[in-house]
Amino acid sequence: MARNSVLFDKSIAACISGIEIYNKPDFRYREETFTILMINAWELLLKAKILKDNKNQVQSIYVKEPKKLRSGEKSTKQTIVKKSRSGNPLSIELLRALDLVAFTDGSITAPLKENIVALCEIRDNAIHFKNDEPELGKLVLELGTASLKNYLNAVKMWFDKDLSRYNFYLMPMSFFHEFESMNSFSISKPSIQLEKLMSYLSEKVAQHKSDPDQEYNLLLRVETKFVKSSVEDALIVKQVRRREEAEDPDSVQEVILTEENVLLKFPWTHRELCLRLKKRYDTFKQDSKFKESIRELKKDTMLCHTRFANPFAEKSARTYFYSPNCIAIFFDKIYKIQPPLKVVSKVAAVDEA
Repeated sequence: MARNSVLFDKSIAACISGIEIYNKPDFRYREETFTILMINAWELLLKAKILKDNKNQVQSIYVKEPKKLRSGEKSTKQTIVKKSRSGNPLSIELLRALDLVAFTDGSITAPLKENIVALCEIRDNAIHFKNDEPELGKLVLELGTASLKNYLNAVKMWFDKDLSRYNFYLMPMSFFHEFESMNSFSISKPSIQLEKLMSYLSEKVAQHKSDPDQEYNLLLRVETKFVKSSVEDALIVKQVRRREEAEDPDSVQEVILTEENVLLKFPWTHRELCLRLKKRYDTFKQDSKFKESIRELKKDTMLCHTRFANPFAEKSARTYFYSPNCIAIFFDKIYKIQPPLKVVSKVAAVDEA
């Protein structure tokens, strides 16, 4: 596998890990961990872009330093790869990678750069923030939402990859968010570090207005609210063999189900259904009462699935399959449930010798 592909896959893994951490129901270091992983995802993606543009030459992402001459002086022409304390080559850091990509690629905009820099500020100062500061949660949500949208656009533009199979969303919807209950007056004063960060971002936001329709943004605000749904807004599901049979054919949305999916929801044949009914109800018989109830049940597409031998023939042979839910929803209203058997134990008295 090419070097840029390896870094690209690691970048996607880091991004998904950040989303999974953020979306956990209860995680005490949520914002900081997401920010660290998102920064890591960006750094790997930018390095993958540099490698791709430089025919996978690993030297393109290494830190260079002047070569030391025998005289002890540093060369002004020759460079060598800088090594870490363990002797391994050092790769360039995030902002340097961002500058290199921006130099060769005109798609890097100011809002994108400022969004990444803002995430770096949170990462670099994470140790100074307290987890109970609600302003930090709101800030990371808005920065993170914009960063994920920016990330998807960059992946599509630089690598022509479709990531629609992943759910690249931070879930702002919950029954309670601390920052949603913030008032204009607060008893506790935000930390000095947070005040400085908010002031810094306020200046940047004033310079780069957010627009969901543009490719890259610094911040994206997310608003959620609950509304009551009317009956007209409800989703109606009805099974028809052909679009022309629907009341409003132009509004029909097609849903394709495989045989395996259908049988998972409707696993019972007519014979299996009768066995279940006989076991559950002491008064059950396959009489006229049962036949009438079956005719009614077959009209309910949520409890009964009709399979046609020829879907396009009006008088085609049919086979019916039933959902286990039909017991509680339909037949419990018709038949009397079999009472559980009572077990009576007899204990024989033993006379003492």
